[in-house]
Amino acid sequence: MDTDMKQVIVSESLKDKSGQSRSTSYGEFDINYIQLSVDARPGTDTIAGMVKTHFIVTKNILDTLRFDFTSSPFMKIDEVRINNVLQTNFMRSNDQLIIPLTISLSQNQNVISEISYHGNPGKIGVTGSYYYSDISRRGVKAFWTMSEPYGAKYWWPCKMDLYDKADSIDISITHPQEFYAAAPGVLQVRNNIGNGLVTTHWKHRYPIVNYLIAIAVADYKVANSTLSYRGKNLAMTDYIYKTDTLWIPTTKSHLEPTFALFDSLFGSYPFAKEKYGHAQFTRGGGMEHQTMSFMQDLNQPLVAHELAHQWFGNKVTCGSWQDLWLNEGFATYLTALTYEAGIGNRDWMWWKNYSTNIITLEPDGSVWATDTLNFNLLFSSRLTYNKGAYLLHMLRHKLGDDAFFTGVRNYLNDPSLAYGFARTKDLKQHLEATSKQDITEFLADWLYGEGYPNYELTWKMRGNSILLKLEQTQSHSSVSFYEMDVPIAVYKNGKRQDIMFRNTWSGELLSRNIGYMPDSVKVDQDLDILMGAKNVYIGVHQAVSIDEKIGENDFLIYPNPAKDQLNIESLNRSENRIELLVYNQLGKLVLQDKIIMGTDIKELNVSDLNAGVYQLKIIDATQISNYRFIIGE
Repeated sequence: MDTDMKQVIVSESLKDKSGQSRSTSYGEFDINYIQLSVDARPGTDTIAGMVKTHFIVTKNILDTLRFDFTSSPFMKIDEVRINNVLQTNFMRSNDQLIIPLTISLSQNQNVISEISYHGNPGKIGVTGSYYYSDISRRGVKAFWTMSEPYGAKYWWPCKMDLYDKADSIDISITHPQEFYAAAPGVLQVRNNIGNGLVTTHWKHRYPIVNYLIAIAVADYKVANSTLSYRGKNLAMTDYIYKTDTLWIPTTKSHLEPTFALFDSLFGSYPFAKEKYGHAQFTRGGGMEHQTMSFMQDLNQPLVAHELAHQWFGNKVTCGSWQDLWLNEGFATYLTALTYEAGIGNRDWMWWKNYSTNIITLEPDGSVWATDTLNFNLLFSSRLTYNKGAYLLHMLRHKLGDDAFFTGVRNYLNDPSLAYGFARTKDLKQHLEATSKQDITEFLADWLYGEGYPNYELTWKMRGNSILLKLEQTQSHSSVSFYEMDVPIAVYKNGKRQDIMFRNTWSGELLSRNIGYMPDSVKVDQDLDILMGAKNVYIGVHQAVSIDEKIGENDFLIYPNPAKDQLNIESLNRSENRIELLVYNQLGKLVLQDKIIMGTDIKELNVSDLNAGVYQLKIIDATQISNYRFIIGE
């Protein structure tokens, strides 16, 4: 979904802030196939339909069948049949259709339910996240639906959760013959049924979740074409308002290289046996309905965003609304990748600057949705979309392109996830498997934690060596410290040298022999880390003592990781009195000792320290040396 969609009113019955997003019928049955027939006429306020659901009973004995369906008195249930047996003793409560059964249903039994209904599901601005519209736009009347996240139950009886996808669906739309109807899948037939009406039948043979099922009816211009990319061909169908047909050739010229990029990075288009298309609707932004994205306008960034969702959100769907970033963060980042690839008229560095500015407008906020009923939080442009995308970019920077993109492809192709649902832990597992890196702490800081780091870098020269001190503050107290590889760019006469500063505590010191006096020094020049302020100072600043120097390769510290003792060996072999100071990640002094250092190896007892990362500061008469070591489990 594009973030122009901002308001929602959600039923009290869905207050599940854990993000589990379970249907009222969770654990009772598994859907195989849905046949949805809808009468939809632009210019009216009503809808009528019949939904036939084929499912397998998963409960031992099922004596009451429940579907998610609005309790609004403006929507009526006309008839309910279970295995063709009429059920009259049904009721509606808390947005559930409750059907006490007159027949016995047992585990593994195949069942067909048929539910007929009609009424007025509501209008734009009344219900927020689901839509039924007869708005005229540019002289065009249009009817359409949009169900993410909680809207499907307002216009058809369904199983509305993030656990069960229908294996396939047929959608038949009856509408006035002067209009055209769009839906997921492949167009089968458009039949004239008399009285100025036609029925348009769409067939979709891939698994699909409830919120990606949609219909649109309007006085469209229908444009069929073929997309060609990387030696592949794909049918494309666009349903565009007649006033906006100039979008069509421009859209195709952007789509072909975008398809090629996504195909090369993430594998084949997930619904290649069918088609891809767009249907204009009267809402701002867009919505990634499976194989048929609904769009207000077909501008390149929006087209790329909704196309990206066919991989991230449609092929693999977030298994909880708290994990919505798996849909929206990826779609936002893939749109940015088109800028990196030179597609469209926006720039890669522009996106990094724009996103950084948006994210750091406020000091708080988690990518992980803490309240799945707060629509503005759930679909936050700043957090779910832009910070989610930047989180992915930083993971790519941390893990490297090969490990990152291989891990993501493995995630998309995992047989237990593909065409199903995933949680953040599933992506984590695949990225760690390809990179051989543990990203637990990274996700704790950047996904679940709030805010971002601010940096102050102080530098000065000692001979041919540049001495660096990097201080970090956090915009929010939920993160004590961001352990990051911070890129430092050193410039001389237009030439750039990069130093990677592995920053594990605030005030950490680093020395590098660069052989010259720089013109300037900059922090994260390529914007590969999300940060707020990044101030650079020359010489003495704040806590940096003018007498404080950095030892360069003066001692050997081992083993690392350590367990009970840390060995310290001097490389200059001269006898010297030194002081040893050990600090934890919060900068607290936890161990202190004074020794005479000479040609022998000294042992520092660290058996009382907890597992974690520590700083060892070695102070002698001439300098201060800093080392990082780890206490293992």
